[in-house]
Amino acid sequence: MLLEVPGDVKPALIERALAALMNHHDALRSRFVRDGSAWRQDYVPAESVQVDFAQFDLADLVPEARIEQLQIAAARMQASLDPEVGRMTTAGWFDFGITNPGRLLLVIHHLVVDGISWRILLEDLVTAYRQLVASETVRFPDKTTSVTAWAAQLAARARDPVCTDELGFWTAVCHDAPALPRDRAVDGQCGTHGESETLTVTLSVPETQALLTAVPRAYRSRINDALLAALSLAIADWRRMRGKAGGSVLVDLEGHGREDLFPGVDLSRTVGWFTAMYPVRLDPGQPDSAEIAAGGPAAGLALRRIKEQLRAVPHNGIGWGMLRHLNSESAGQLQALPRPEIAFNYLGRFDEAGGSGWRSAAESPGASVSPHRSRDHLLEVVALVQGGALRMEWSWWPRAHDRASIADLAAHATAALRGVIRRLSAGTAR
Repeated sequence: MLLEVPGDVKPALIERALAALMNHHDALRSRFVRDGSAWRQDYVPAESVQVDFAQFDLADLVPEARIEQLQIAAARMQASLDPEVGRMTTAGWFDFGITNPGRLLLVIHHLVVDGISWRILLEDLVTAYRQLVASETVRFPDKTTSVTAWAAQLAARARDPVCTDELGFWTAVCHDAPALPRDRAVDGQCGTHGESETLTVTLSVPETQALLTAVPRAYRSRINDALLAALSLAIADWRRMRGKAGGSVLVDLEGHGREDLFPGVDLSRTVGWFTAMYPVRLDPGQPDSAEIAAGGPAAGLALRRIKEQLRAVPHNGIGWGMLRHLNSESAGQLQALPRPEIAFNYLGRFDEAGGSGWRSAAESPGASVSPHRSRDHLLEVVALVQGGALRMEWSWWPRAHDRASIADLAAHATAALRGVIRRLSAGTAR
């Protein structure tokens, strides 16, 4: 996470705020130890924690050189993480001069952080810094349920009939899954992240604001419903243009995973990797794409269809992972099913933290995944709201798809999304 921070901040106080953060949130002090053929997660005691915090003076460099040096340092910092020794977190302060906002880079291993965790950590970091500036003792809100307690309850639930009864649902979702069109045959391979190409599409701030306000009013729907409706409509058009039937698409959907499953469990301020990924089968029907783009009635109908299909998923999909990874009796059956070739993740809003002047930076800190790591999907779509604008990043393997093909798919999805926005903004969801 690269943050733009006011130029007059005091790096020494940032370092102390980070130390308080690591002492408070156990997950940041995790260590993953080999235990035979498996891994075991332990915690380093708070009194043993050491903050890895580097400072870089880039004030005398021109803006282009600053970002180049920042990305070089970011790659080195990310490569330095080591779960086996408990090195899960590192940070760097990049001084752009007293008159310019500086940059604060926070690097945390995905094993211990997810999207909601980032929001918790950024809020706590700003709170701690403000308290230190005021010469106050750092105080955070009380902790909520631990990752350890949550994991134990998940393991038990994976064998409970309330979870095992979902097996038929998941089998039906993945059965006879249609393949994603390809420009070239790749025999089930997906390549590596280093081989990936990306394309980013951005909505305007007014369009994004309309999406954030109009969608919740329509059938009590969510922004995910509109984004996935647009994606499924685009893929159906993509197929038809290639002479194939539109039909349904199987998508791996990422959710926050913090489901309300157990009495007395509160994960609202728990830092960790809770993300649930599960397959959903989406069928928007066969509406006219021109009518969709124009904001006609078909746009509202497609949104409603996708919303109903998503609501049919039990407990927001968390059972898939429990049955596939925590229940030895069902694991083999689910692992043998066809897997989605496309993944989708809406990360939410990453705007200014509490009006403090600390906000997501516009620059990229570089790749966040090792270039040698294998891709899990042929196509990955990540959406987030940053600076008030929705961004959709399309990532693909060029051996399977040409850039022109993905650009065409992204354009169809954007046109469909704008059509849904027009329909809902007019107050006519039907």
